[in-house]
Amino acid sequence: MITAREVAAHDWQIWRDLRLAALRESPNAFGETLDHAMARPESEWIRLAVAPKDSTLRPLLVERDGRPVGIALVELEMPRAKLYAMWVAPEARRLGAGARS
Repeated sequence: MITAREVAAHDWQIWRDLRLAALRESPNAFGETLDHAMARPESEWIRLAVAPKDSTLRPLLVERDGRPVGIALVELEMPRAKLYAMWVAPEARRLGAGARS
């Protein structure tokens, strides 16, 4: 089963690892390079992974049967949401991650 949930503070390493996997697998799909992302300090990854409560941006983890397989960044602009920077691992594609995000 595919689910999506908001990233929690303790998930920052999962978020980082999936973002680096996304940049390795699909380097032309993002506005950031793998080298740039790899140079980030831990504190910046933690800040990026957890949205402040007053922010309209929400980082999401996409999971397949409880195992992290993707990421998405959603901007909540009521009554709609905008989906940014989505990536799903190749083995979990076409299973409905986009519909869950």
